[in-house]
Amino acid sequence: MGAIGALGVAAIGLVDIVGAPTGAQSADVRAELVSADGVNVALTGISTNPSISGAGDVVVFSNETPAIDELPAEHDLVVRKRSVGDTPAEVLLIDLNSPQPIIAALSGDGCTVAYSAMVDRPVVDPPAEEPPAAEPEPAPEPEPEPEPLHPEVVELRTLALCGAPGIEAATTVLDRVEGMTPLAAPALSSDGTTIVWPADDSVLAYAATSTPDVPDVIEISAPGAEFLIGGHLDISADGSIIVFEAGPLTADPEDAADEIAASVFITTIEPADVVTDPPVITTELFAPSADGSSWPTISSDGALVIYQSDQQLPIDGVPAEGDYLVIADRTVAPVGHQVLTTGAVRPDLSGDGTAVVYDVLGSVQIRRSDSTVPFAEFTEKIVNPKIDVEFDEGAADSVTGAVVSADGGVVAFDQPASVQLSTPILAGAHVWLQDAAPLFAPPPTSTTIDNTTTTTIAVTQPTVSVATTTPATTRVTTRNTTPNTTRTTPRSTTRATTTTTTVPLPVVFDPAAFDFAPTIINAGRRTASVDLFNPSAAPVTVVSIVVDVAGAADFTIDPTECTTLAAGARCAVGITFGPTTTGELTANVVATMSDATTATVALRGVGAPEPTMSVQPGVASNGQVITVFGSGFPAGASVDFDWNRGQVRSAILIDDVGGFSKTVIVLPNTASGPADIAVAGQVDLFGDVTATVLVSDSSSRGNTAVLGSSALGR
Repeated sequence: MGAIGALGVAAIGLVDIVGAPTGAQSADVRAELVSADGVNVALTGISTNPSISGAGDVVVFSNETPAIDELPAEHDLVVRKRSVGDTPAEVLLIDLNSPQPIIAALSGDGCTVAYSAMVDRPVVDPPAEEPPAAEPEPAPEPEPEPEPLHPEVVELRTLALCGAPGIEAATTVLDRVEGMTPLAAPALSSDGTTIVWPADDSVLAYAATSTPDVPDVIEISAPGAEFLIGGHLDISADGSIIVFEAGPLTADPEDAADEIAASVFITTIEPADVVTDPPVITTELFAPSADGSSWPTISSDGALVIYQSDQQLPIDGVPAEGDYLVIADRTVAPVGHQVLTTGAVRPDLSGDGTAVVYDVLGSVQIRRSDSTVPFAEFTEKIVNPKIDVEFDEGAADSVTGAVVSADGGVVAFDQPASVQLSTPILAGAHVWLQDAAPLFAPPPTSTTIDNTTTTTIAVTQPTVSVATTTPATTRVTTRNTTPNTTRTTPRSTTRATTTTTTVPLPVVFDPAAFDFAPTIINAGRRTASVDLFNPSAAPVTVVSIVVDVAGAADFTIDPTECTTLAAGARCAVGITFGPTTTGELTANVVATMSDATTATVALRGVGAPEPTMSVQPGVASNGQVITVFGSGFPAGASVDFDWNRGQVRSAILIDDVGGFSKTVIVLPNTASGPADIAVAGQVDLFGDVTATVLVSDSSSRGNTAVLGSSALGR
């Protein structure tokens, strides 16, 4: 099964990372250029960081104007509303002239843009001391030149797009915080009433009614030790569930190579039983990882979470290190974490949970779920196929990550300069849109997206609806990428009525799910190892580790290394998969601690049928050629082929689909009666496999056969 352009079944749990895509879609599927002005001329500079509305009809992205001579580069935002029918596209340039990158996000209804930007504030010198009374009054000093302005304040802003027909800029400032750079991209609820930003050691969750004088904000921190918040987070449609990445502050901020291994956390915001009471905020570890789990994305209802995991996974046939996408279904208990695909990074899940986009193997790809169980069966296609080629090949990985509309119907992505998505090839990085329907249409038809409707581009300096003076006290934070900036004020600015409940870090299995490759029943055996990890600051005692009754016949464990776990320690649990029946087999391994808490790892494997051999024809006479066919053997294995109980033997190489074909000439003087054909079993792979051919005549018991091989056999 190939990794791209193929129908997949997730029962095995992994998709091959090498394979040829199917269906030459590139000749008929073309992406729509989004980073263009009102007359569809590509914008100059670098356009990246797209965000898309739930319906896929509005896109906001960053645009960097290159430096010219002594003029520095400038960063602005661009909003584009796609053309619909006879209605032309509308384009709005939010002219910020920022010397630093600006990353925005869009609400699901397409009506609210949120972003952060630096503003200046004057440095005020302390007042001069009064001269002694006896001294003569000095001559008047000339008016001093104004002190330079220093960018030390980050404004958190929203831009309303739906206040009037077309796109109108109406900007509101929610808050001002101290920092040296704009914050990373925010995330918004579907209606834009809740906006969350990652900032230093906390996630800032704002109500849309917030103002700098009366900030309506909740500060959310990861439980346990001090954590640094990562640059990617996501939020459910109603704003009640937030997923984010955070890692302990153990890295050296002066060493760029000293990376922080992040984990994924989840926060739920629930109304209190009494209306006048503050909401209940619960934050807990969701996806622990010793080597890093990050880039979480959540469905609109909060049921599904997909994240990127950089941890080592000892899975058959997969490299020991690499990037994996993991899907977690929060509707089942305990929450099951399953490997979705390998070699992929930067996922984005559609709001309805039916599609996910990501970068893999030099392309942007979309996977669409075709089953009731999310992504148990799926179809996968390249979003950015090169044009003018006869086969599917992605143009390039995205620059900052692709995003998908709520129904999975539209994908927005950025591409580096000079990729083969248009003729002529464009300079500079650009943002594109791709409708998903033509990708999945069998066979593809000639469908060029109409991008010729035009309108006049509107350029505006957004009007801020609050005073531009900075209050005497500001909430102090720094962007996650600058941990060396010291916070100068305490977290006392958190809304006084907010209460936060943190959940102690539980003992967990790492990974939380494990998939075995298909294994032949009754004789096949595969072994693996998972870690039991104690992320807390106190030791724990492991009382028992068992396999549930349903899986005991097919999965066995060796838990002898796991008795007591020191703080931060881990132990290995050996697992053996020896299926006795065909088909998908599952089990849970449950570890119970002395405090009655449990940890669970979900196991899955496929029992494959035993190999078979057949002979054509089944009855042969002296001098006749017969062919022996084998199927269901381990691909690439070398097996011992035996004719007539050891009189002739030969080694056979199994082909890549588990089969072989061997020719045998029944020589004169072969004894009549049944002649046995056998392939010897191999330990932990398969048992003995036999077949019989009936020889119809003979005159003596001399040498019985000469073996030959087809192209498949050697």
